[in-house]
Amino acid sequence: MKITKTLKLISKIVATLVIIGGLFYGSTVIYYKVINLIPGDAKPAPGTGDPGNVRLNKLANDPIFHTLPLGCHQDGKLQKSPAEWRPFHKTWDGPSVTLDFNCPNLSESAVGDFINNVAVKSGWVLDGDDRNIPDTWHKKLKYGVEEDSILYIMGNNLNTSLPSPSWELDGSTDAINSQ
Repeated sequence: MKITKTLKLISKIVATLVIIGGLFYGSTVIYYKVINLIPGDAKPAPGTGDPGNVRLNKLANDPIFHTLPLGCHQDGKLQKSPAEWRPFHKTWDGPSVTLDFNCPNLSESAVGDFINNVAVKSGWVLDGDDRNIPDTWHKKLKYGVEEDSILYIMGNNLNTSLPSPSWELDGSTDAINSQ
């Protein structure tokens, strides 16, 4: 019985401190920063990520992002996303490249086969397929150290014999997370 009363008292004290802490939010944040409880405070080490966007540019210049099947056209610009620091996880997301394109008159299997041929000629190795259409590849890109890069393609049609107008070709590579 005495333990229950003690626990209730402790709960009330903690609740009161939380309320007071909310009133003095700035002080609370400073306190947490001092004891490193706010994950967002993590800073990346110098030389990590993708210094100079070397990996991003190497990936974006890969022939796979510059060759489309006949009758297809690119939608907008090639999207390049630099490496991004994730403070909560204290790690980097690697750079990525996305190419959106349309092939109004080609079946998914025709587009998949074309992309696979270009990928293989460019040094990508087929990893998998979905519905018998090549859709995932990997490649070792060299940046002083060999790093795996991943490439995948997505169409929007579940019937592989019908045209699939909208496509997305995505590539990403690892960031440098430590020196």
